[in-house]
Amino acid sequence: MREMRRKDRLLDSADVVEILKNGEYGVLATVTEDGSPYSVPMSYAFDAESHVIYMHCSAEGGQKIDNIHFHPEVCFTIIRQTELMPEKFATRYWSANVFGSIAIIEDGPEKQKGIEAILRKYSPEYMEKGLKYIEGAIRKIHVLRLDIREITGKARKQ
Repeated sequence: MREMRRKDRLLDSADVVEILKNGEYGVLATVTEDGSPYSVPMSYAFDAESHVIYMHCSAEGGQKIDNIHFHPEVCFTIIRQTELMPEKFATRYWSANVFGSIAIIEDGPEKQKGIEAILRKYSPEYMEKGLKYIEGAIRKIHVLRLDIREITGKARKQ
């Protein structure tokens, strides 16, 4: 990877972890078989202990799953706290870029762990109801695990 040009905007690891833990969604960038870029917004959960990001999608597949089978190296971008600054012709933002390899989890316990992490992030007050929903839906979804190789964080704070 090329070194970040704007070192004055480089975030420390604590700020990057905060973005990963609390971002609302990210954009998963993959490559198609013909080399074309493809990106899609995704809900996710960061597992700091395992240093992975979990996502989910329909088990029916689609372009994203085709791309992962073809080339599992991906980039996942999360942007938080954006604010337009029209008088400066700029935007205030906090962002993280995650690079790594993504896998479709077939293992029952890890698949359950990943989908429960997503449930805890987005619906913590509905855990019991969510677990029942997952029980009936688990065979209809893919859980994706992004094994993090590198993370960069960047912000324009003013």
